[in-house]
This record gives sequence, C-alpha cells and structure tokens, in this order.
Amino acid sequence: RPLPHLIGFGYLMSTDNLFTIWVTYLAQQFMWVLFTAYGFRRPGWHIGQEHQQSMGAIIALAVVLIWSNRSAIVGAANSPSWGQRLRLIGACAGLIVSVWFTTNMGAPWWMAASLMVILYAEALVYARIRSETGLPSYWALPFLFQERDMIVDITGARPFTTPKGFAGLANFSVLGWMTTGQFPQTGAYHVENVRLGRETGISPSAMLWVNVLAIVAGLVIAYWTHLRTFHDMGALSAIGAEGDGYYEVKWARGSYAKAISIGQSRTGFDLIPNLFRLGGAGMVILLANLRARYGGFPFTPWGYLIASTYGTTYWTSFMITWAAQKIILRYWGAKSHARA
Repeated sequence: RPLPHLIGFGYLMSTDNLFTIWVTYLAQQFMWVLFTAYGFRRPGWHIGQEHQQSMGAIIALAVVLIWSNRSAIVGAANSPSWGQRLRLIGACAGLIVSVWFTTNMGAPWWMAASLMVILYAEALVYARIRSETGLPSYWALPFLFQERDMIVDITGARPFTTPKGFAGLANFSVLGWMTTGQFPQTGAYHVENVRLGRETGISPSAMLWVNVLAIVAGLVIAYWTHLRTFHDMGALSAIGAEGDGYYEVKWARGSYAKAISIGQSRTGFDLIPNLFRLGGAGMVILLANLRARYGGFPFTPWGYLIASTYGTTYWTSFMITWAAQKIILRYWGAKSHARA
C-alpha cells in the first residue's frame, strides 16, 4: 500500500531510480505469472528467488566498486599520510578479527570468512545505494539469513551431515542477527556523516573519531538498557509479545528449524537459486554498462537491486512519486520540480 513518508521522501530521489524500482518489481511479478503457467510455482513470500537475485547483484556490484576504485585503494596503501593508511589497515584488520572471533565461536573458518566478506560487500553496496539513490529506508538488503542460504546452496548440505559439521552449522546460525538486523547498513550513515562534516567545515578525521565514539557509547547504552529491561521484565514481555512470541522469536525458531533440515539433507549444489544469483549479477552489470553507454537509458542497477529486496513495500509509493515528478517536469519544468 502507499506509504506517505515514502511518497514524500521519495520525491528527493531521481526519476530514473523511482522508475526502475516499480517497473522491475512488477516485471518480476509478471515473470512469476509466466513461470506458474508453465508449472514452476513460486515457493512463497520473500523466497521466490528475488533475494537470490539481489545477493548475486550485491556481490557483482561490490566487485565492480572495488575494481573501479583500485587506484584509490593502492594510493591509500602507499600514501605518506598515516590517516589514509590507518583507515585501510583498520578495514582489513576488522575483517580478519571478525573472522577470528566468529571461528572461535565454533563456526567453520571458511563459513566465517564467507559471511564476513558478504557482509562487507553488503555494507559497501548499501553505502553506494544511499549516495546514488537517497533511498529513505534501510530495507535495501536481503534478510532471513540469505547469506547462509547462499553458502549452503553452493557447497551443498553434505558438509553438515556429520556431528562436527552440524555443530559448526548450529554455531554459525547464531550469527543470523547480523544479517536480519541493520548491521551492514550502519556504515552508510557514517559515510554520510563524513560528507556532512565536509560541507560544514568539520575535517573527515574529526568526524571519524566522533563516529567511533558514538559507536562505543551506543553499544554501552544499548547493552545496558536491553539487558536490564530483559532481566527485569523478560524479553518477550518488554516488547509486548503474546502467544507464540514476537517476530524475533519466530524468526529464530524458523532459522534453527532450517538448520536442522540442512543437517538432515543430502543435497548437493543447488542449481536453481544459484542461476538466479548469477542472473542478478549479470543484470546489474548489464544495466551499469547500458547506463554508461547511453545517457538517457532509464534503468539503474541500484533500482533493480532495491526492487529485488523489498520492492513489495516500495513500488506503489514510488510509482506515485515518479508520476508526480513526471507531471511536474512535463507541464511546469525543472524549476517547479526543484521548488516542489
């Protein structure tokens, strides 16, 4: 249904991105109508391979972004400025420490490394989504632990059928909160703070330190308030849950139930979801090349990615906003559009 805040803030987005989001979402729904007519039924809500497309798109866009900025990365590594080198060292050290910590939790090292690389890719791509589109929401990345699904679809379930393998999968599944919450998205807001600092005369180094202190203070406050409240009232009572539990409880049960089914399965490489991931990667690369080659090409890779993750929420609101933009531009011009 149309949401007023998405319609209003969506007006700050470009016409091309708005158009891409609602058109590609409807195109995907029409695709499933055709597939159903030929006997290929959609599995269910949010598991109809749209998120598989978006995972492939995220990996492809992250590789493209890193490759296109390779000169800046090499320049930072060889920079005489300690600030530039320290940021690059911090990013690499953070990845290594995250893998080490996750492995010490009991997750297999190769799964820990895969998850952290994917989370880094998601953080990078979401930051670019914010800068390219101005999307007024953090819902632009897959959820429901698509990262684990991607790993298992590639490796198959056989590594987890032994007691040791299943124990590693169970320990790895604890990390689902990092993908279902807003963990990868937070990096984009720190990048925005640096940009705002530059526009107001605050140095990037000073703003980065402010971000670090805000993270530390926020963690302390969050842990204290949540642990104290949950200890005194209970986690479910604190959020007003009744019956079977709130969303987090239902998600956790579903996540571990799926882990059990993986451990009991004997499936190998899963072709269909990996084909959709490959298709998503190919689609964003194609759209990026067409945008670079033809200036008036209306479809954007970022809009396609957003439509593949949470398009069901965005498409009606952004279609209304897109129509309003087109009408204002058509009859009253760019100045009226800017004033509106």
